Amino acid sequence: MAGLETQAGTYVKEFVHGDFGRTRPSLADLLEVEHGEVDILDLDVDNVDMEWPPPAGSLG
Repeated sequence: MAGLETQAGTYVKEFVHGDFGRTRPSLADLLEVEHGEVDILDLDVDNVDMEWPPPAGSLG
């Protein structure tokens, strides 16, 4: 199991398996494994750090 703290728009799946070597660094690189030897079995979002609803008068 691994935990990540990311920003909106992060390509988590590509970070894990490396997207055929197109995404670096990747978890596969860090573990020094070949393509297909690491993948996501389950993905949960534990928390979204965002003020909602936005304060009145703000642009977001």
